[in-house]
Amino acid sequence: LAAITAADSSVRALALNWAPHLRAAGVPHVVGAMDASLLTTLRARPSPTAAFAVPFDQLDGGSAHSSDSWKRFARMRIGQVRALLEMGHDVLMSDVDVVWRRDPRPYLLCRDEDADARTGAWDDCGAMLDADVAVSSDNLSPKTDARDGAAYARGGVFNTGIVFIRQTRGGKAFAASWDAHLNAREGRYAALTSDQQVFNAMTRREGRWPGLETRADGDGRAKRVGDGVAGSVLIANGLTDGSTFLLGTLPVALFNPGHVAFVQRVDEAVPGARPIAAHATYTFDGSTGDAKRLRFAEAGLWDPASDEP
Repeated sequence: LAAITAADSSVRALALNWAPHLRAAGVPHVVGAMDASLLTTLRARPSPTAAFAVPFDQLDGGSAHSSDSWKRFARMRIGQVRALLEMGHDVLMSDVDVVWRRDPRPYLLCRDEDADARTGAWDDCGAMLDADVAVSSDNLSPKTDARDGAAYARGGVFNTGIVFIRQTRGGKAFAASWDAHLNAREGRYAALTSDQQVFNAMTRREGRWPGLETRADGDGRAKRVGDGVAGSVLIANGLTDGSTFLLGTLPVALFNPGHVAFVQRVDEAVPGARPIAAHATYTFDGSTGDAKRLRFAEAGLWDPASDEP
């Protein structure tokens, strides 16, 4: 598994905070440097973090999702993910404002040899084995999510700040289709303003809500992912060849959106919950880098070295 993010100098501190948490967990990771200044900073750091320079001549640094600059950035990022998949890696795609609190591989890969690392009451990962793609969400109730699985998750908004893609046929086809829909100049996807909007649209049937099929197990509950295994299944329909893929929904008790991490403080409020990641979504003051930094610092998730010049 390779974890990947991309950043420019405007979010320098967040990029520098992203890497050491994964490094401490021993997770291979790559920071995509979007300008020469950040690339120089990353290469000067005494760390195993790799950096790749990305041509930025057509980008203006703007992060507004309605901008052409953001769409070009999103297409670049998905292109890098596709390249890693073709090289034989499972890919964990992460926004730079995510802190990885522990190694995600025991949950995402769900290998027998990692069983000792899955000690939390919320760590049952068997359903992940069938997922081609898994995504975090903006849903806010860890307990409802655990109880209802896909029946709850599919009614919310998928958040592409954390996306896990396996090097399966379905995973590669998903990445190729996501790339194609981001490049669409006409039709359903052309007017959408971000990779997240495209993701949510391509996984749902057009004109239907929530537009995702689920399968039920013996007691009638929806499964999180997979066909005939414990958990939940979502059958997504957005591939360019008309086929489907298995979409996993990452539990919010483990992959926390901002409210769950910083307001609900799920690690303190819910017995047995050991969050894997915290995503600084919807912070105050316009969700600026400073606001995200403060949230992480308050939660003890900020590396002071990230503030060094």
